[in-house]
Amino acid sequence: MVIAFTLFAIPGDIGKALYNPMILARSGGDARVLGIVTTAAGVGGVLGALLLGIWGGFRRRIHGMLLGFVGTGLFKVILGLGQTPLVWAIAHFCATLPIPLFYSSSNAIWYAKVPPNLQGRVLAADQMIGLVVGTLAPLLAGPLADRIFEPAMQPGGALVPLFGSLVGTGTGSGIALLYTITAILMLLVGIGGYAFRNLREVETLLPDHDTLTHS
Repeated sequence: MVIAFTLFAIPGDIGKALYNPMILARSGGDARVLGIVTTAAGVGGVLGALLLGIWGGFRRRIHGMLLGFVGTGLFKVILGLGQTPLVWAIAHFCATLPIPLFYSSSNAIWYAKVPPNLQGRVLAADQMIGLVVGTLAPLLAGPLADRIFEPAMQPGGALVPLFGSLVGTGTGSGIALLYTITAILMLLVGIGGYAFRNLREVETLLPDHDTLTHS
């Protein structure tokens, strides 16, 4: 689970660093558009949490985690490929809807499987990994965007023949391409997680800690 979440978080954190400059570059520096899209994302996250509170999530929590990855990654792909404020707002709203689902599902598995006397150490280690990833991954975003993807997506750039029809050319197109790639990687982590039995069946392979205590 740590490996899966880390592989999801690395491109996710790169994408977070790219999000604001991508929207501003693609909208001609319009802060109002950025505000609208960001607000849509916030509303999506809140609504996702409310719906999860009513529904309760999947009985098998691992589905909530992996399908949440898939949903967020898929709509972030649409966000990266989109070229209008309406598409950005709808895509970002939909991308944040599953976020409470995959976080709560993951936490539920941790709390069910890890004995209470070890939870502090285990969850602290997990949080530390997340903080390291959250610190280092965005450092890659700037150089990748400014030195590789943006120049390659300007008119006549090396990547224009391959991706120009998808994300366009000019200012912000390189950032959009890089953002789309990170989103695809997030999507693939969710889909690929089902290929690994230790992850797919973690809830049956590992007994709950209270089961071990009672036995």
